[in-house]
Amino acid sequence: MTCNALEWQASDGGGQIIERDSTISVNNAQAIRAWQRAARWVGSISPPSVVGYKEWDAMNVWVAGEAAFMRNWPIADADSQAAGSPIRNKFDMTLLPGG
Repeated sequence: MTCNALEWQASDGGGQIIERDSTISVNNAQAIRAWQRAARWVGSISPPSVVGYKEWDAMNVWVAGEAAFMRNWPIADADSQAAGSPIRNKFDMTLLPGG
């Protein structure tokens, strides 16, 4: 979750928490907007239980064909393309979109 939150913050122009000049930049409108937007996803486009998922929980839901999107490292591709996977050859990968 921390990686996701930092990516949402940075892509919305909210800084990087500790900037190169050692200033703290997390308390700003862009960062707050990014986190509030993500909070609205819980219970709307994501199940309420998503906040407790570990990386493998998310991958299991994805590989079972129960998710439209997944953010994961490339290792998930092997399980997703395995023989018998319900999503085999039904997805593609791309870069994460920005804010």
